[in-house]
Amino acid sequence: MYLYMKNKKHHVKRRWWLRFVNRVTRQQGFFNNLFREVYETDHEEFFSMTRMLPEQFDQLCDRVRLYLTKRSNRTPISVEERLAVTLQFLAHGDSVKSKSWEYCIGRSTAHKIIGETCDAIWKALQKEYLPRPKKERWTEIMNEFYNK
Repeated sequence: MYLYMKNKKHHVKRRWWLRFVNRVTRQQGFFNNLFREVYETDHEEFFSMTRMLPEQFDQLCDRVRLYLTKRSNRTPISVEERLAVTLQFLAHGDSVKSKSWEYCIGRSTAHKIIGETCDAIWKALQKEYLPRPKKERWTEIMNEFYNK
């Protein structure tokens, strides 16, 4: 009974499905305006924002699309926007709260997007860029270590 009451206290009922400010400004947010403009016109600034060129961004979007495509009753956040939030978060070290304000999404949504996108990037790129070494490679690594 004690555990039931304790767990019941920690449950917080959400007040909004979508905050009014996010609903109103979603189309006026960073992704739908400035990000798209920089993507199309200023590749140098785009690189400083995401640490990759627009072509690389498109390739990465194609690779993670399978893992990030969502079905929802509401209009889901696009794969491109999910990737943009995550890359900017990783590139600049901003807080999740600042990304949620920039992109007009909730803080918990931003947290979830960043985690899911990092997992998707890992799943999409791990085999090609960080493959598990074969037995011969482990032996080489061991010999290099002992010969130093």
